[in-house]
Amino acid sequence: MQNSILEQARAIVRSGKEAINLEKAQQILMTHLNTNPHDTDAWLLLMRIECNSPFDDPERIIHYAQHVLSYDSSNPYALLFWAYADFYMLGGSDSDLYSRLQSAQSNNLEIMSMIELAKARYLELVDIEKCKEALKKSIEYCPTHAMNFNMLGGLYVKEGKVQEGNLLIEHGLHNIKTIFRCKNVDTWKLDRTSIEDFLDEFFSGISTNEIAIGGW
Repeated sequence: MQNSILEQARAIVRSGKEAINLEKAQQILMTHLNTNPHDTDAWLLLMRIECNSPFDDPERIIHYAQHVLSYDSSNPYALLFWAYADFYMLGGSDSDLYSRLQSAQSNNLEIMSMIELAKARYLELVDIEKCKEALKKSIEYCPTHAMNFNMLGGLYVKEGKVQEGNLLIEHGLHNIKTIFRCKNVDTWKLDRTSIEDFLDEFFSGISTNEIAIGGW
């Protein structure tokens, strides 16, 4: 039953770009979660859907993430959705999020690399040395991501370590696997229900577009 609900919601979202399809999927999941409040997979899919326009609601994303964390305090995926809302929508200054990121646990080294990147985004505003240490740890966890190398390289360039910084940035750019060309935006085949694709775009950086690269 649980899997069929999730697949039904995914199928509705994938059936077209209309906002009404996102709303239908949202309602299906909310109805299911009213009677299954600890179904983490359903909460994560709901958060993923909330990251799409016309929703883009950081408060709701954070609320759902905090609900998951209320019964699974170290869930890394909920923390990464919270980190997305905080950094991309609210400016990246939530100290409560940072303290929660400290407790994230996963046997998946790529996920732990993303957690360290999320820490670094917060620390960049408060402690640049700790920020660099988090990025180095992110790279240790996963040397095949792009954003960790690019962010650390950018910090080095700002400090005057231009050659070292540029080498890190080049390494990060080399790690990118997919670049969506802006001139082909109408044909981008993005799965708005895929958590993996979401993380690759906003945390690992291995799937991105030309505009996003310019903003790193």
